[in-house]
Amino acid sequence: MAGAGERGYLAREPIEVGSDGVGGITLSLSPNVSLRGRARLEGTPDFRWSRSNVQLRPVEGPGAGGGNSIQADGAFFFRNLPPDVYSIQVAGAPEDAYLKSVKLGSLEVLETGIPLQRQSDFPLEVLFSPRGARVEGTVKRSDGTPVAGAQVVLVPEASKRRWRHLYRTAFTDADGNFLLRGAAPGTYKVFAWEEIDAGAWLAADVMAAVEDSGETVRLEESASARVELKPIPARPY
Repeated sequence: MAGAGERGYLAREPIEVGSDGVGGITLSLSPNVSLRGRARLEGTPDFRWSRSNVQLRPVEGPGAGGGNSIQADGAFFFRNLPPDVYSIQVAGAPEDAYLKSVKLGSLEVLETGIPLQRQSDFPLEVLFSPRGARVEGTVKRSDGTPVAGAQVVLVPEASKRRWRHLYRTAFTDADGNFLLRGAAPGTYKVFAWEEIDAGAWLAADVMAAVEDSGETVRLEESASARVELKPIPARPY
């Protein structure tokens, strides 16, 4: 990374380093970029976004992203973003809403990532639908005892697990009940842990160890599903 005044520059090149090391590497710096966008709630154009924020994270590998508040009218702005392909998350949307579409100009980028390898003159349009699905249920041990405070996570199918906006999380109440809201249509597995580090379910090796412990659900818009789960013991990985 380098800087010149208020402008940042970045270069990235994946390499493999053997016992003899690597030499002769040339990196070409690219200028950081800015991005303007707007969030909308389908069917509710006057929804106030003033308590919401948007985060961008690189889709692949390490890298710098950023977070920003959203204006009441849905507008947001990023400056000096390192050139990369980004995923997006929005906190503060209605609880039953799901992220339906992300467009950079006319290009749909929800399932490909937002390509910001160079400056774009196109705004980012982020559309939520209020018709998210719900998953409810209980977490009980084999003897029927309800588990309070269990971490329940709705995990998308394997091909979509890099998209964090698809995950939903909740904790069970004193009776072992839970409710997950605002899920996008698709196929998922639901898992319950007695104890797990926050975000550990994003790691492939963690999920590989517990894959058979999840319950599969297939969700449509505005659908409801119910499952009964057994808790995964703390740290089985």
